[in-house]
Amino acid sequence: ACSMPPSVILSLLMRTDLRKLITDAIEATGVASAFALEALSGVRTVRQFAAEGRTAERYAAMLAEAEALGTKVTNSVAASQSVSAFLGAAGQGVFVFAGA
Repeated sequence: ACSMPPSVILSLLMRTDLRKLITDAIEATGVASAFALEALSGVRTVRQFAAEGRTAERYAAMLAEAEALGTKVTNSVAASQSVSAFLGAAGQGVFVFAGA
């Protein structure tokens, strides 16, 4: 028989997804930063080839991806904490109403 509280089991299940989301968000931010550094270091070259707009669009898309992943991380953390808080409060309610 499993003696772990449901909140612990749920946290363990959610932790793997959250860890991957955090890693993906950090990676996306790093890719966007590296791209920005590369683009800024080659501004003259970019202007010569009239690719300024395309470069800005690519950078904006990379930032949007990093932002979306960051939002997913935030939502996942909030959901995990909400579930844990609810289960904790429910456990206290059962303890108070059912007696020790």
